[in-house]
Amino acid sequence: MKMLVALLGIVVLALGAYAWRSQQALHLAGERLAAERQQRSQLEQRLTELEKTLTTWSNSPAFKPAPLPPVGAALPSMAAAETGDSVVDAAAAERRFVADILTTPDRREPYMAQHRMIARLQYADFIKRLDLNPADADSLIEILAQRQMATLGRNLGVKPADASTFGGDGPADLDTAEASDITALLGPDKAARFAEYRATLQERSMLTPLVQELDLARIALKPDQVDEMARILKQEQDAMRLASPVAAAPIEGESRESAARAQHSYAKALLDWQLELNQRIATRSAQALSAEQQQQRFVAGRSNSSSCSASVWR
Repeated sequence: MKMLVALLGIVVLALGAYAWRSQQALHLAGERLAAERQQRSQLEQRLTELEKTLTTWSNSPAFKPAPLPPVGAALPSMAAAETGDSVVDAAAAERRFVADILTTPDRREPYMAQHRMIARLQYADFIKRLDLNPADADSLIEILAQRQMATLGRNLGVKPADASTFGGDGPADLDTAEASDITALLGPDKAARFAEYRATLQERSMLTPLVQELDLARIALKPDQVDEMARILKQEQDAMRLASPVAAAPIEGESRESAARAQHSYAKALLDWQLELNQRIATRSAQALSAEQQQQRFVAGRSNSSSCSASVWR
């Protein structure tokens, strides 16, 4: 009898210790997630403030656009701005606006700050995963922000006065220059991992709710699991995009009843397409998850089944 009581006491103590460790682990996971959410919220708030500042500045009566430069030519100095009252079309006005941003440091910097902030939000996990030091992380963010500004100018046919950051006119030239800078900074291996990460950036964003749920449940996805899930999402969405239904063009003189039937038919085809896509993703993603992770995904999916915004992997 004494032996049984002693064994029961040991079991109770062991269970108590296990429960305490579980509570501690859950508490730490919750604190980590809360800290990450707070950091992201602060970055998003800062980005919103920058956007408001840019909007206020661009709408200010003091704003005077630069003169319209020739397409593909280096921009003249701001002192040479024309003061004529000639009317230009919207595209020309937009080019002048971009030209002014690209050639005036005080006006360029707020846009650069905005692009840096966006890049930090998009690549925070990559920087953390590779354990980049602050200097390398800042350099990577700067390269990405510079590329966005160069793309902005190329799309509208304007160049900054100093176009040394990214040479060339076409997308391939910008890609080559950016890839060269990133490889020089990170090395070939990490640069290749960056390219793969960037190719699935949108899909990784879609996976964020699932990553957070499994982290809180203490069955977090490993980095290679996240990579595989992102690849699955991209591959299946790319494959199904070719079969995406297309709404029929309106027919002149068509009755309301006929138009309504066409819309109903399109909506049904779109729903069937989405269901098939979801099923394909669910079937393949199940192979990348453990049994516990699959169970948690199922439970979370059922709890969100009434939401129209439920993620595609649910």
